[in-house]
Amino acid sequence: MSSLLTEILISLVVIAIIGGIIGWLVRGVHLGHRELDRDQELKHTRTELEDARGKVSRLESSMKQMNQLRKTERDSLENRIRELEPLFDIVEKRDARIRELTEQLNAAQSERQAELDKLQFDMSTRALLGDDDESEVGRLQNELRLANRQRESAINRYQNQVRQIEDLENVVREKDRQIDELGERANASEAAKGREHEELTARVATLEREVEERNEQLALLENKKQYEISLLEARAGKAEQQADELRERARQVEEVRNEFLSRENELRQQLSDLRAELSEKEAALARVAEPPRGPRPAPIRAVAGTDTRESPTADETPGLQSLKGIGQATEDKLNSLGINNLEQIAALEDDDIRRISEAMPSFESQLKRYDWIANARRLTGEPTPSRVNRQSS
Repeated sequence: MSSLLTEILISLVVIAIIGGIIGWLVRGVHLGHRELDRDQELKHTRTELEDARGKVSRLESSMKQMNQLRKTERDSLENRIRELEPLFDIVEKRDARIRELTEQLNAAQSERQAELDKLQFDMSTRALLGDDDESEVGRLQNELRLANRQRESAINRYQNQVRQIEDLENVVREKDRQIDELGERANASEAAKGREHEELTARVATLEREVEERNEQLALLENKKQYEISLLEARAGKAEQQADELRERARQVEEVRNEFLSRENELRQQLSDLRAELSEKEAALARVAEPPRGPRPAPIRAVAGTDTRESPTADETPGLQSLKGIGQATEDKLNSLGINNLEQIAALEDDDIRRISEAMPSFESQLKRYDWIANARRLTGEPTPSRVNRQSS
């Protein structure tokens, strides 16, 4: 019984240790999975951050290219303007020359008109006076016609120059419009790039904050993991110490049990020797004091119904219930099988035990458990034979 308890105790200790180790491994696996998930999230966040930084760098490169293109276009326009500045000077000089010629033409026309008026006055005066000078009048008319032609030619040149000036002004206005469009496009593109740059900068800042938060969470998880691992190691050490203590106690129990068993065997041997000695002395006394009593009742033959003799009275021998483990129901069953006294129990043999066990399945186990044969012989005072069918407790 004690060895069974020891084995159960050792099994429980081993099961507890294995359960603790399995729990520690399961928790470690769970923490490992959580750490892998955190690493994957952090890697994904870092990938997004790298993508955002790449977009920012590409946007900055695009902005640099746009600024370079804008600068190139501005330089080309400035070069074109510098190229057109001499034309503007020429146009201004032509305008001044045209104004000067116009003034001279107007002055010459005024002079010619004054001369013509004077000539007409002179002609009218001469006509009135009778002085007709046809040659002088023809000369003056030719000069007037020449002056008109010069005036028309100057006017045509002036108109041509005006048209050229208008064409140049149209070209300049077209260039100014193109410059304005390019400036607006550059400003719009710069504004869009600026907004996109601000959005990407904000996104990068957000991702950096998220990365910092993830790093802090990862650090906290790492600290928690280390703390739990230290707790589990401490518990494992404590469990191992308890297991060592339990093994030591089990060893001590086993030593006590072995000592108890050896002592029990010694006592049983001494008891067996004493019983043998007592039986020998009682037999010697019986042979010396008086003849033996009447014939012993047939032990187990009563089971088969061959011996119908009544059991001795209570004054002669104790009843069946004097044996430990036999109650009223067991005694009634044994009586129905012909077992009525302790002498029949003491005289049981293997064949008799098998026949009784067929009617009472638990008889043999109880017989060995309570050692009914030895106790019946002890109570009836019969000597222990050389062959005893019993099991040590």
